[in-house]
Amino acid sequence: GAKTSVFAPRAAVSITGGIQPGPLARLAGRNLFESGLVARILFAMPPRRPKVWTDRRIGDEVRAAAVRSLDALYALAGERDDDGEVMPVVVPLSPAARERMRRFVNEWGGRQFETDGDLAAAMAKLEAFAPRFALIHHLTTTAPTQEDTNPVSLESLEAGIRLAEWFVNETARVYAVIQQSDEQRQVRLLVDLVRRVASRHGGRVTVAQLQNANSRR
Repeated sequence: GAKTSVFAPRAAVSITGGIQPGPLARLAGRNLFESGLVARILFAMPPRRPKVWTDRRIGDEVRAAAVRSLDALYALAGERDDDGEVMPVVVPLSPAARERMRRFVNEWGGRQFETDGDLAAAMAKLEAFAPRFALIHHLTTTAPTQEDTNPVSLESLEAGIRLAEWFVNETARVYAVIQQSDEQRQVRLLVDLVRRVASRHGGRVTVAQLQNANSRR
């Protein structure tokens, strides 16, 4: 049949998933770093913790607040252009947030300029996530009463900046793990094991305890 073309305005996709450090290190080769794909991923690698029983539960008030927030977010609608097509609503920064954004861009640019290699590439992408996180914070907290004229507040921008800073640190930590040599990886695993065992025994670990915890001896 005849070939047809499909035009997707403002195409974007968000993907969330999990992977172990070993497979990640094998998949994230130099070609993916050099293509810029890895720099576009937000990494989160929480430390291992022992599983413990808990009777804590999500309270009814928290559940109700979450439902109200999600309903309000789903109810947000875009604007219509002259052709009747849906288009995004532009949400401006408040004067205070705009001034803070100016300082953030200058400070971040200086840090990124003094950073080299893969982390510098990641920082170049993470800069744009600060206002994106700020918009998420803004809409999540104001969606029930959101008006198009409501600007992003300084509080929301500060929240976005804090998240961007956190992800820079997490990215540096993940890069250090996935770019290790086999010898460095074995040392890291042993150090992590010592820390976990020591945390369960008053900050100390004996040779016998370590041997019992380490099948490779």
